[in-house]
Amino acid sequence: MPRILIIGCGNLLAGDDAAGLLAARALKNEGVAGVEIVEAHAGGSALVDIIDGADAVFIVDAMVTGAPPGTIHRFERDDLPAIFSTTASSHDFGVAEALALYRALWRHRTVPRLAVFGIELESVEFGRPLSDAVVQALPGLVAMLREEVVALARGDTEM
Repeated sequence: MPRILIIGCGNLLAGDDAAGLLAARALKNEGVAGVEIVEAHAGGSALVDIIDGADAVFIVDAMVTGAPPGTIHRFERDDLPAIFSTTASSHDFGVAEALALYRALWRHRTVPRLAVFGIELESVEFGRPLSDAVVQALPGLVAMLREEVVALARGDTEM
């Protein structure tokens, strides 16, 4: 059975930055079969060890691309260098840096399937709740992610 991994990134105390964690928790609470769900509170450096050995990795995080708050994004592996060169991360060591470090450390290993799901944030002010735009968009993000990982876990789509 393939190792399918969802990694929710963020900070529960920093407004919209909690969105990735909350999306991952929602799926964990649903009990999606055949999928391992991990919360990464510490930023990107923790991702390096977590993704090792996975067959499919889906990273969920809040991001800034210039789109309206609450916009849902989905990027494939080939899109990531261009996307991360133009987006901002609230983490000192973000997803882009973690993926680059993974490639540098383990050049002979690759994750067969890698995608990043993002939700455009409005505010990462410490102690603030999620913005209305992110609250409204979060169920759509969870549904999109659920659909993709369930199809993969069932074998309906290929790695």
